[in-house]
Amino acid sequence: MKKTRRRYDRGFKISVVAELESGKPLAQIAREYGIHPSLLCR
Repeated sequence: MKKTRRRYDRGFKISVVAELESGKPLAQIAREYGIHPSLLCR
């Protein structure tokens, strides 16, 4: 069974980046949004 690739819209990406810039821990943001921490590092 093949996994489908998730797509994130512009608003989602902007909100995640805004939280990163506010100084929130990377691991906490990843947990809240349900994404892998390595995605935030890219």
